[in-house]
Amino acid sequence: MEFGELHSNAQRVIWTRSDPRDGRFRVQEWTTEGRRTLTPEGFSVRSRVYEYGGSALCLGEDGLAFVNEDDQQLYWQGFSEPRCHPLTDHPDRRYGGLAYDHRRDRIIAVEERPGNPKTRHRLVAVGRDRVLRILSEGADFYASPAISDDGQQLAWVEWDRPHQPWTASRLRHVSLADDGLPGTALAGLDTPGHSTQQPRFDRQGRLLCLFDGSGHWRPWRFEHGHWRCLPGREADHTPSPWLLGSRHYDTLPDGSPVVAWWRDGRGHLSVTKETVAPAAMPSGYQHFLAISAGPLGVFCLAAGPRRGTALLHLNAGEGGVSTLDSAPLPLEATTVSPRIRRPPSFAAKAASHSGFVVPFVGRGPGGAPLGSESLGASVVSEPEAWRFASAGQTTCHGFYYPPCPGDCTPPPLLVTVHGGPTSASFPLFNPAIQFWTQRGFAVLDLNYRGSVGFGRAYRQSLAGQWGVSDVDDVLYAVKALIRERLADPRRLFLRGQSAGGFTVLNTLARAPTTFRAATSLYGVSDPLRLRRQTHKFEADYIDWLIGDPERNASRYQARSPLANASRLRTPTLFFQGLRDAVVLPEQTEAMVAALHANGVPVECVRFADEQHGFRSPRNRALVLERELAFYRHHDAIGRESGQ
Repeated sequence: MEFGELHSNAQRVIWTRSDPRDGRFRVQEWTTEGRRTLTPEGFSVRSRVYEYGGSALCLGEDGLAFVNEDDQQLYWQGFSEPRCHPLTDHPDRRYGGLAYDHRRDRIIAVEERPGNPKTRHRLVAVGRDRVLRILSEGADFYASPAISDDGQQLAWVEWDRPHQPWTASRLRHVSLADDGLPGTALAGLDTPGHSTQQPRFDRQGRLLCLFDGSGHWRPWRFEHGHWRCLPGREADHTPSPWLLGSRHYDTLPDGSPVVAWWRDGRGHLSVTKETVAPAAMPSGYQHFLAISAGPLGVFCLAAGPRRGTALLHLNAGEGGVSTLDSAPLPLEATTVSPRIRRPPSFAAKAASHSGFVVPFVGRGPGGAPLGSESLGASVVSEPEAWRFASAGQTTCHGFYYPPCPGDCTPPPLLVTVHGGPTSASFPLFNPAIQFWTQRGFAVLDLNYRGSVGFGRAYRQSLAGQWGVSDVDDVLYAVKALIRERLADPRRLFLRGQSAGGFTVLNTLARAPTTFRAATSLYGVSDPLRLRRQTHKFEADYIDWLIGDPERNASRYQARSPLANASRLRTPTLFFQGLRDAVVLPEQTEAMVAALHANGVPVECVRFADEQHGFRSPRNRALVLERELAFYRHHDAIGRESGQ
């Protein structure tokens, strides 16, 4: 089960979560009268604007507007009726980034019109009468529209190619005329070489945003005629804006900010102490996905190393934290610390506990899919923040998860490389990681250079260095763990998805005998082909990561896994969705054919119904099942020792 968006007002809280049976997202509602599911059968709330979507839901007075996943159109659903009414009927367009204009009873949205040779984006408003009006066009991209409570101000983020929203974007701010169209331009924020996220108006009508002008994405507010950075910690308060409409801060009715921030990869939540007492702050959570503050209080979606994602209500009146919804994981479990060496009886003792369920992670006794079966041990491997020196004495980051049970020292190691690459791995409960630690693997979840949460300089350090710095970080991390006897140098494995797959394949080309086996999930193998064929949102991303293909042709040749396939010797497993619009299946097919021709053990699993990132619980279980079998097959040392 995955959580998505969160919104609240004076009457209710609504949020989205996926159904583990079919992967579809439905809206949940909580009021003082109780809780219910709002989305009727046949609908799923999810946007595909920019392929990654986000902000497919907004909250009105008597209902809500949402984007239906199947047709990407806008619908309205009243709270007192089960039916959904279409607001748009444009099969050639997609919508996302929704905001509700209370004064005019309309939805403001980012509209995407795919087309050849150019996909177009603009900011539009759609009324309950189904009339569509253009608010802004001309920029290459739009995101995060926000409207003041009195309906007189509108703000949004926009940027132009070749920039990405995390490298350079601008905040637009306008007054709205009586007819609802943009009027006078007001004080926005446009600083070359810096980016802006998540504009929001407080109850006093002051505009706020997250701006990285200080070196980190921090809250700034426009007041008394100028922008100023709000007091607080010099830390990133949000990840990169891959999704539309992220909400990593909000303001209370008195204007006080409620903010999430990250240090060393771990998340924290800060609320004005006079408003919410320290006793009402959540504990055990280290990642905050969404925040909504209002008359009903402070709500947030949060997760932690030993806790699944939960919707929390920070209740100052009762002096505690209440949980409105949560993933079905245990709140109390035995913790395995990375530095603790366990006695021989540990595995037997751990196995005596029962009831620990890890969904979507393979199959249990008799071949039954896990998610309905217990793993047979209530032991959670908790991560340790891992810092190490990489090339050039650069300090890099990751999270190390020890095996449990851990019957051998040093243990086999699986290094996981996140996608993005300007994304990050966070120390939250990840069923897939627990799948590996439960089977005796240590896991290093790597935040290589370019990862977010460590400031703009760390994020920008991957510019022009993709395929070099990230590979350095993988290899230096492995050496550091081997020195600490936290990894068996004879039993190293490597996996990565999307951009992480690119890092995996380049690592295998540079160090062909280091790893026993590796896995690429819809990974990039031909950056030039990706540049030619990918969607508009990432059309210039490769140039930023590697360089101009004409002026820097040698870089592409040196860093293309497909061009260097003859160097690979490591058995490699590939997974690919055949509906992937980001990394097209042809890339994976070419890489598989090249390795096969070179005599490298290679397997490929294709999913006809998957896109970029697998959603089907059945398919996600199959991935781990096949991957484990692949590693075991190529782990001769493990077989000989009976591990």
